Amino acid sequence: MKHYIIYVPGLGDDYDDARRLALKGWRIWGVKTELVPMCWYDGKPYDEKQRRVIESVKRAQNKGYAVSLIGESAGGSLAINVAAQVSMLHRLITIGGVNNPAIQVSPHTLQKAPAFDESIRRLVDSLPKIATSRTHVVRALYDPIVHAKYTYISGAHNHRIYSIGHLTTIVLCLSIFSSYIVSLIKRTPNV
Repeated sequence: MKHYIIYVPGLGDDYDDARRLALKGWRIWGVKTELVPMCWYDGKPYDEKQRRVIESVKRAQNKGYAVSLIGESAGGSLAINVAAQVSMLHRLITIGGVNNPAIQVSPHTLQKAPAFDESIRRLVDSLPKIATSRTHVVRALYDPIVHAKYTYISGAHNHRIYSIGHLTTIVLCLSIFSSYIVSLIKRTPNV
């Protein structure tokens, strides 16, 4: 099976080059990767951002890949929303993901990134539609930015990794723990 991973980043738009560089290294695990930039602060509508991810999923599926989505932090909400709409998604993984619409986000952040606000609101309809047997939630032992109760998805495979902090966990999952993340994608059957 040929695996293709689409990575949906969080609010740190300035880190996309570093993310891409880290994801290139995932080739050693036998997967292809693509980062779809979100540009959360550009003021463009949510639907445009979601459309770009859906187009990437369909393009990879049409080439015969088993497509998985990874949503990081704020990107977790968008990845869930996409997973609720596309068929035949191999896996959905969130890393420190905003997976619960009850999360309290600063009004300043939501004003600067209105598409993120919309993404959170859409979780109410999307969460019941995702295939939780194919969903993995990865979180830190302690994350002061996105607390555990806002990453947990009932019925999904919820994993804690040995790290503390939000950014630290994301960096570790992109680098040192990348083999673990890829192993979640390659597991069979759907567990």
